[in-house]
Amino acid sequence: MRINQHSTSRLAASRNACVLLGCLLTSTAFAHDEKMDSMVIPTLTLDRLEWRAGPGSDVLAWEGALRIGNDSNAFLWRSKGEQLSGGTTEKAENQLLWQHMVSEFFNLHTGIRQDQRPSPTRSYAVIGVDGLAPYWIETNADLYVSDQGRLSARLELAHDLAITSRLSLQPALEINAAADDDLAIDEGAGVTRSELGLRLRYAVTPDIAPYVGMHWEQTYGKTADLVRHHGERTATTYGLVGISLSF
Repeated sequence: MRINQHSTSRLAASRNACVLLGCLLTSTAFAHDEKMDSMVIPTLTLDRLEWRAGPGSDVLAWEGALRIGNDSNAFLWRSKGEQLSGGTTEKAENQLLWQHMVSEFFNLHTGIRQDQRPSPTRSYAVIGVDGLAPYWIETNADLYVSDQGRLSARLELAHDLAITSRLSLQPALEINAAADDDLAIDEGAGVTRSELGLRLRYAVTPDIAPYVGMHWEQTYGKTADLVRHHGERTATTYGLVGISLSF
């Protein structure tokens, strides 16, 4: 079978057009991905808004963050604290951070932290990492240097265990430590306090999840001695009910 020169030219032209179209589609897809990666998206997440009932005064506790940025870089405002049932704020801290992606699963963040409570207030420089450790453990590790020159650290771990498509159980652990005494805010050197939580969540929608659970707090060492000196408990157990929201 003979193929004339005209047919050969048409085949070559068609092949070149397909290659050109493929290159065009590929470059368009890459440009789209880069555009998506560079989009600045604000997200507001309230991980915990909960009422804790236990011995002594009940507590309203909150923890959330506002993130403005893209996958690679973002600004974060984090807030957490506790308010007693009588209306007195017992703990309140805010952090303003810059977050930068350093690997597929982890970000580096740095910035400042301001504590409104306990009194006297403290300001801190912050550096830390956050992300997903092996076995999908949500991890946040921070190092702080206060305006008094004191060094402290905090490690937070959490993991969601799926029971059904909507129901999940989340154990969470927080450990705080200090290198120096800060007697003005009842903090001694060493491991100062830990918090352990267990929360059973039901996702009504992906953005709304009420939950119930338990929360335990414990102070240690010199910090426990200082707390005991003021007639306060060194260990407390709470039952809780709350809700998680994201916007």
